Amino acid sequence: MILHIFRQSGWQDKLRAYRIVCDGKVIGKIKDNQSVKIYIPDGSHEIYASLD
Repeated sequence: MILHIFRQSGWQDKLRAYRIVCDGKVIGKIKDNQSVKIYIPDGSHEIYASLD
């Protein structure tokens, strides 16, 4: 499965990158106004974005 994330531009966190976390492991980062595609193995996962 491919996870496709687009982050719109915003002034609050413009200079910060969000970490993309899957099952407790950082699997990528996304910056302001960026799009990323991340491969995720099939199955059930806990996925979230985190700052610092």
